[in-house]
Amino acid sequence: MVSRKVKTRFQKSKKNAFFKSILKVYYKKIILLSILNLITSGLEYLQIYFYDAIIQNFEHHHEPEENESPLFPVYGNAIGLVITKAFTTFFHHQVKFNSEISGVKAANAAAALIYEKVMKSSVFLKNQISEGEILNFIQVDVEKLNYLLTSLPAIIIIPFNLVISFYYLFSFFGLTFFVGVVMLIIIVLILWIIQYRYLVNTEVMLKKKDKRMRLTTHTLHIIKILKLFGWEEEFRENIDKIRNDELINIKNIFFLIAVRTFANSNLSILTSLATIGGYTYFHGSMEIDTLFSSTKLIEEVANPMINIPQYIADLESLKISLNRVQDFLLVKDMEEKTYIKEEKKDEVNLNTSPIALEYKNCNFGIKGKNENENKILLKEINININKNELVTIIGETGSRKSCLINAILNNLELLNPDNSEITFNCPEISYASQDPWIMNGTIRDNIIFYNKFNQERYNQVIKACQLDKDLDNLKYKDKTEVGSTGNNLSGGQRARISLARALYKDADIYLLDDPIPSVDTFVSKKIFHQGILNFLKNKTVIFVTHDTRNLQYSQRIIVMNNFNIEFNGTYNELIQNEKYKNINENKKNNYQIMI
Repeated sequence: MVSRKVKTRFQKSKKNAFFKSILKVYYKKIILLSILNLITSGLEYLQIYFYDAIIQNFEHHHEPEENESPLFPVYGNAIGLVITKAFTTFFHHQVKFNSEISGVKAANAAAALIYEKVMKSSVFLKNQISEGEILNFIQVDVEKLNYLLTSLPAIIIIPFNLVISFYYLFSFFGLTFFVGVVMLIIIVLILWIIQYRYLVNTEVMLKKKDKRMRLTTHTLHIIKILKLFGWEEEFRENIDKIRNDELINIKNIFFLIAVRTFANSNLSILTSLATIGGYTYFHGSMEIDTLFSSTKLIEEVANPMINIPQYIADLESLKISLNRVQDFLLVKDMEEKTYIKEEKKDEVNLNTSPIALEYKNCNFGIKGKNENENKILLKEINININKNELVTIIGETGSRKSCLINAILNNLELLNPDNSEITFNCPEISYASQDPWIMNGTIRDNIIFYNKFNQERYNQVIKACQLDKDLDNLKYKDKTEVGSTGNNLSGGQRARISLARALYKDADIYLLDDPIPSVDTFVSKKIFHQGILNFLKNKTVIFVTHDTRNLQYSQRIIVMNNFNIEFNGTYNELIQNEKYKNINENKKNNYQIMI
């Protein structure tokens, strides 16, 4: 709910949009916290009054009236002091509790927006922003939203604290208080300089951290290749170099924090010494109640002055972080496709139509800022695939076979929506990619993948993907735990588990993007016949492959070349085409090699 409000406000703003959106959503909470802070400050000033009254009672030896206890005024002031102290503590903790709760909610709302953005963004987003940077957004940047709910309400009531404190201090000290004000201004200026350097170092450190996380993430992804070629030391040295560069800024930040803490802890003491020293120099002695009250009031002045640079630094740091998140959130989303145009909705009944999907004159790619910057990956795509068809896509490496699958998956944008037409009649899609993906869990968890468990279907999938013998050789069968990298599995086993996951899902269309390239020819033949031909015989299947041996089993064959579809027809039409006559010979040679 909160994330939706933030998103709505965010879409209406421009400069510092995300920061302003958070403010607009939480302004009521900020006002409430400011009121609670104001009440707490008022109670603290009331405590000073009761302290002063108690000291005066003892200093001036108050003479009680007849039938009055000599300690009555002291009792009254002491009770008032205890009550105000209790209420001060209560309101202080209420402010802290509510600000922490609101900060956590705001951070979770921002994290939800980031997660939603990742889910809606193109698969090509990883070329612009790394996984490490996204983790930084969630773990570092959005967590700073706590600063907003603690710093801003405190800043709002600072003028009130300063006006009250300065009024009483001038009534106590007169013009000699300017001596203390000069000392206060000098120390505050030092604190401002420290905070400015702190912000500069923080911004630089965050950029270096993103760079390190990007390289670390890339290193973890290619760790096997590094081991194979012995490049571990080179990559480790690069990471260490960036980390050491980052540590320089971190050391500077902690040094500045130490200097700032020292100045903060001595600000009220130095201001008190300057003020009281100036007063005694010009006026001589000072009464004890005035000394005590003025010391307390100087603390009330010093605390806001100490915290102003810190609060503003926190808000600036938050602003920097939210702008980083904003840049990520402004990356273009994939557009929602309207598959059937309004004028054709009455003509096409999706439940009874034999069409599974149809593309007419479609150009797919990645949209730029304007039409001239569009990157075309597929052009003039015209295909018509019926339900329950097995369609095989072949072509040379780099011929954009996978791009066609990505277009169907809505990972590519339609560049010419006005003069093209798309019909898509497959609500449920199952997909197996070229690169097998394994999640942490058991082999069964990887295959079922949060779907309802069906023992009969599960057994059929295991057999169709030729996993039964592999499971028999494992101690815990399909209960064997595998990591996210699948290090305890072979490449062929990972590929077949990923394919089994796609087959287990009961979908309308199956997109198989060359899912078993690492499987030997004998096993791949059995998987094709038992899994794709038999198990999916009543389903729509689009199968990308480099293997031309099984083309005769396909109802339709698509040949990709040079950004578009070069051939679209049956197997008989393909082998009769002079351009593809060698395909049949290659098929025979492949069978001879297998035998």
